Amino acid sequence: MERIKMCAICGIKIAKYTCTKCGALVCEDCFDKRKMLCISCASGLKA
Repeated sequence: MERIKMCAICGIKIAKYTCTKCGALVCEDCFDKRKMLCISCASGLKA
């Protein structure tokens, strides 16, 4: 049986995505699909 992973940022929702920069497992709300980064990594980038 596979263990459910929780979001590394909010800790509330189930992690469905992996940040391509830091490798964090994050939920949909904490992931920028356009940049393929978690919100922590995406906020450090300039547009």
